[in-house]
Amino acid sequence: MSLRVNFTTYSKELRSTYEAVLNGAEETNWVVYGYDKGTNELKVSNQGGGGLEELEDEFNDGKVQYAFVRVKDPNTGLPKFVLIGWVKYHFPHVRLSQCGDGVPETKKGLFNSHFNEVANFLKTDVDPAYIMKRINESSGSKYSINKEPPRKAEPVLPVRSVYEPVKIPNIAAMQRAAASPEDRIKPVGSVYQPIHLPNPKPLVQREERKRESELREKEEERRKTEEEELARRNAEERIRKAQEEREQLVEAARIRKLEIEKEEQLKNEEELRQVEAEQQQLEQELAQTVELAADTAELVAADAIVGISSESLSAVVLYAYDADEGNEMPLVEGEIITNIVQLDEGWWEGVSEDGSKKGLFPANYVELIANPHQSAGQTAIALYDYEATEENEISFAEGALITYIQFDSDDWWTGTNPEGINGLFPANYVQLNE
Repeated sequence: MSLRVNFTTYSKELRSTYEAVLNGAEETNWVVYGYDKGTNELKVSNQGGGGLEELEDEFNDGKVQYAFVRVKDPNTGLPKFVLIGWVKYHFPHVRLSQCGDGVPETKKGLFNSHFNEVANFLKTDVDPAYIMKRINESSGSKYSINKEPPRKAEPVLPVRSVYEPVKIPNIAAMQRAAASPEDRIKPVGSVYQPIHLPNPKPLVQREERKRESELREKEEERRKTEEEELARRNAEERIRKAQEEREQLVEAARIRKLEIEKEEQLKNEEELRQVEAEQQQLEQELAQTVELAADTAELVAADAIVGISSESLSAVVLYAYDADEGNEMPLVEGEIITNIVQLDEGWWEGVSEDGSKKGLFPANYVELIANPHQSAGQTAIALYDYEATEENEISFAEGALITYIQFDSDDWWTGTNPEGINGLFPANYVQLNE
């Protein structure tokens, strides 16, 4: 297999990106090339307009890559073009040989540059400061255009008011004058004396600049690390505070719900005691009548008792329930059960609000509420749409009527929406009716 770099397959993309960098396109001032997997076909890996700083992060330690970049010469202000070859030193010799002086630059003048750099896998070789330093040191870049320093203006002497004639030199006197000792030519020595040049000074400045660059990089990295750590801690603190506030709201709602349930339970127990007292009184009155009248009165009293229970007791379903027997009714969380008859402590009988279901259901799956045929209690009109985000909340549309409102807290109230579902909702989403 030929070891030469192949430009044929992706020649159109190679040429267009190269010319974009060469012609000064604003959106493209660098392009990175790499090999197609398993071949010597050179292709475009990426391109951009962020200069050397953006290009520095494009090199991959596991690949052989080339970069063609346009920079501005700090001395001349003219554009300069740099070709960078990127390779790890432990790569196979076949790939390493392709990163030398004869790499893509030999292809019909493609990638002509002012400076070539074969970088190893160390990121310092492609540091923007290092690249610009090499460009500044390259031949032909240490000149400037339109930057000639202004010449010092010679002062204009004042014109004398008295004319002085030009003196004519005496040529004969000048010729007779003896030459000064300094003008005489000294004899040449017979022994060769070599010229001693001063010893070269160490490249102190270069080392100092390198150390300063490393210190600046470490300081910048430390600063970025501290900023990232501070931002992370602030984010965690905000999340923690938000979680604590949400937990406090949920706990307050739970406590208020328990208080409401206890109040409803006490209220229902009191109503039950009143019903039982009325029933006992009715039985005593019926016992004083004749036997036939007593039988009739007992039937009427039983119907009255059922009617009272049916009209006075309703409940909202707390948990869904699937019927196991034919005489049971399934329950859907949030629906209203009416005409409840409390057969015993564990099982009640009732009818769904729409009348589609009737039967037995477990008493601990529901919560008694006020009679829906009586007053709807405190009501309010929804000002905005609200979508429930928790299981114990209700949803409603703008303009909906919310009934049986209980003021749990300043921000959250309990009520029943038009679908008959009872739960919490934000107080600032409704307007109370007078």
